[in-house]
Parts: sequence; structure tokens; C-alpha cells
Amino acid sequence: VAHQSKYPEIVDYLTDLVFKDPAQKVLWNDTGLQIWLGCNKAAHPEFATNMGFDAFLLLYDHGLQDTQTRWIDKDEDIMKISYTFKIIDVDKTEQSWKEIALRLSKMVAFIEDCCEKERRLLISCDKGVSTSVTVLLAFLVLKRNIRYETALEHFKKIRLEVAPSYSMLRG
Repeated sequence: VAHQSKYPEIVDYLTDLVFKDPAQKVLWNDTGLQIWLGCNKAAHPEFATNMGFDAFLLLYDHGLQDTQTRWIDKDEDIMKISYTFKIIDVDKTEQSWKEIALRLSKMVAFIEDCCEKERRLLISCDKGVSTSVTVLLAFLVLKRNIRYETALEHFKKIRLEVAPSYSMLRG
């Protein structure tokens, strides 16, 4: 509808407004479940509380936890799991996928648990374009029998910068 507007400047403004957020809602249902993909800034207090996230799968790609996400540890009502990886040169080595693969079953189980409890889940990584996307793709393929090409195409329509690395997709 917006693309059919007579006012392209409004379309550009709204597109920038939606797609410049640190996370976008990529999956949801009518009963409350929401799964969002984003960068780690989406887990900072202001954005995360405004969006009402009550579950977090935080992936720290470069070996350092974002200090602005520590507020999550203090809230007992929040479901949280986080992993810190030392991923270097993601596209040229398979080390990144190996780091993820070692923990993938726990991540998939966590996402499944959030779905069953109809949580508002944020899955984030450093930039929100590869690692977090790959983990959610794995969940959809393994637990929902959705083809990864179909899911990836859907994600790219909502979160424009989605670009899983070659080593992650090859897994």
C-alpha cells in the first residue's frame, strides 16, 4: 500500500523509520508470540523495554558481552540465554559455524520453549545480519520443517540487511 502512495517522500520516511530500528519482528502469531531479529543494540534497555521483550537469545560474536545488556540479568521474569563467541573472519573460515553448532541444540530448545510460552523473543548478534539469522533459520528447518530458502526470503523482506555468511549457510 505504501509503495502505491502519491507521496514518495512519505514512503521513504516510513521505510527509513521501520528499517533503521535495531530489530524487526520476523515471526508472530495471534496469541502473543513474537520473534524479532536484530543487532545487540536492540537489547539495550530503552528499545527492549519499549518493544516489551520478555525473552532474549543474545549472541556476542566478537568475544565481548555488551555491557548495556546487563540489565536483563536483574529481571527474574525474563527468559535469557547468551553465548559469547570469538568469531574472526566469518566468511573465510568454518570456525564460526563450529562455534554455533556446538551450542545449536540448546539454542533451538530455548527458541522452542519461548514459542510454547508465547514470549516476545529477541534473537540478536553483533550486527543482526548473520549469526542470529542462521540460528533462527536452523530452528525453522529443524522444528517447523520450513525450507531455509523460504524463511531467508521472508526475513530479507522484513530485515533488509539480512546476509548469513557462506560458512554459516553451508554449515
